[in-house]
Amino acid sequence: MKKLSLTSLIVSVCVLSAFAADVPLIVPTPKYMSDGKWDVAVSSAEKPLGKIVLAKKAAMLQVAAEEINRFILKNGGKALPITNAVTDGELDIVLSTDLNAVGDTNIPAVKRETGQAYAIRFDKGDIRLTGSGDRGALYAAVSFCHMLKNMDGKVVAYRASVDDYPDFEHRGDAELGGVM
Repeated sequence: MKKLSLTSLIVSVCVLSAFAADVPLIVPTPKYMSDGKWDVAVSSAEKPLGKIVLAKKAAMLQVAAEEINRFILKNGGKALPITNAVTDGELDIVLSTDLNAVGDTNIPAVKRETGQAYAIRFDKGDIRLTGSGDRGALYAAVSFCHMLKNMDGKVVAYRASVDDYPDFEHRGDAELGGVM
């Protein structure tokens, strides 16, 4: 009989528990994620219900916005417009690299310096995806994509606070590592 490694066992338990409870499966699992609800509509088959706001002009933030739209389309919604302007009264998904603006997090100061730390917050009708650097903002967007699903013809987000600080040196940076 084949033995399971500890890592395989942990991943299996996480996958099974994610399907048992109605929570999004985010792999790798964030260091902290609060309880939440599937209740923030971001798009429908007829129209986008908000927009993606880039806090600054940066290639990585543009890639992050496009990744979010890819998942919205995959879930049957219309892509959100991408802009640099926040509008009151409309759902804004704000992509930022200023992790200090988020407020309290469970992210140690030393991990913020890596440029990979990120936080996801639902704040006053807006969604804030904030990294401690460009890579952190991209990781926030990728995790957020796993917090989207189609419910009753609308793409909805799982309203939860997320804090993470990936420990992988080149996590997801395909151009930095070669194929082995």
